[in-house]
Amino acid sequence: MAGAPCSHRAAHYDRQTEYARNVRKQLDAAGIRATVDERSEKVNLKIRDAQLQKIPTCWVVGDREQQSGKVAVRNRKLGDQGAQPLADFIAAVRKLIDDKAASE
Repeated sequence: MAGAPCSHRAAHYDRQTEYARNVRKQLDAAGIRATVDERSEKVNLKIRDAQLQKIPTCWVVGDREQQSGKVAVRNRKLGDQGAQPLADFIAAVRKLIDDKAASE
């Protein structure tokens, strides 16, 4: 899957870089392609760039998400999906991937 496009991206505040990297590692371990946008830009710009690049899901982490072990999910087509526990987010994405693979 080396040349496959990224399907998920983190937009985070600078204080949450390590948490965002940890989330990406957990996604990678679950077989989900993800990246962390580590530019020193505003979060809204990172979200907008992910939308322009047509990345299906952007997850945002801030102080609240880090403290509660959640990610705030933004779907490119459906918009803001709210904060979700990380385990639930991983399970939902994994189910989407598995369902799509089964239908092909």
